[in-house]
Amino acid sequence: MQKISVTYSELEDDGAEHSGSEYLPSDVEDTPRKCCLCSDEVFIACPDCLVFLCYDHRQTDCSEHVQTVGISPVPDISSDRDEQSVGSLRIPDINGDKSGSRRRKRNPAKWHRVAAKRNREMGQAYVSATSKLVPQKVVCSNEVLCRPNSKRRCSTKVSLSQRQSIFYSFYKLDGNSQNSYLFKSISPVTPTVQRVEAKSHRTMSFRYHVSVDGEVIHVCKKAFAALHQITESKIYHLAQQIESGASAPHPSYRAKHSSRPNQLSPEQLQSVVDHINLFPAEPSHYSCSKNRSKNPSRLYVSSTLSVEKMYVLYIAWCETEGIQAQPVSNDPVAKFL
Repeated sequence: MQKISVTYSELEDDGAEHSGSEYLPSDVEDTPRKCCLCSDEVFIACPDCLVFLCYDHRQTDCSEHVQTVGISPVPDISSDRDEQSVGSLRIPDINGDKSGSRRRKRNPAKWHRVAAKRNREMGQAYVSATSKLVPQKVVCSNEVLCRPNSKRRCSTKVSLSQRQSIFYSFYKLDGNSQNSYLFKSISPVTPTVQRVEAKSHRTMSFRYHVSVDGEVIHVCKKAFAALHQITESKIYHLAQQIESGASAPHPSYRAKHSSRPNQLSPEQLQSVVDHINLFPAEPSHYSCSKNRSKNPSRLYVSSTLSVEKMYVLYIAWCETEGIQAQPVSNDPVAKFL
């Protein structure tokens, strides 16, 4: 067959604007593609062994293709490794991502409330839930730790370098470890003096101590709070646990309450599911048999829809149906899709 060379410069008279590159038609383009099992016109390619099939042979098995054409089936690239080598190509393993979604993943470590809780435990500055800036905690460098006329004279017992060692060692711990450290640093004692005219008598008193360079130093309650930069209410709660007979402090109950103002109710979630089920859906025509066997329940809505459009329709649907539950944001809609 004679090759024809046509330049785009020759077609400029016809109103076409081109760069002048040459186009050489190939002999392969004129060769009609036929079915591997017969001479009929190609209708589809086998999704497993990638051979051409006609309409009558579109549902045949790959073993017949291998026997007829003499090719080897496509190797299975599923592996426990992240990626493996197939021939000269390195194919990444897509089975590592179980969700198969390209949406942005949630990262609780970057949430403002989680970051504020972490900074609070470490003694760093943070923004509270009421948008109040809480300053960073610093070492008590004042010469006076407690009252000047204190009998224990705590200010002279602990030097500045020892205060820094106590402070930084304390804030390297997490919240539960800090409570355990403070719990062991408080010792219950029996009161030695009681007022005769008092209406009620204290059944238990407490002594506070810190360990510095292997030496146990007893300090007063005010100096104990100043060295660790904690409030007296925290000491009070730990003392109450000691008085109740606890051998160890209970774990922190923060973020373990049942008051969740931002949590979606089951009625709200069910309204989202009911609205999504109103849209017609069907399985993908282009999915191969392997993908359909892995997730046979996966359905697809029309390509003209998007998350934003479905959310607008969801708000209008809630108003029309008179649903009592407050409509959710568009994030749960995208999650269910």
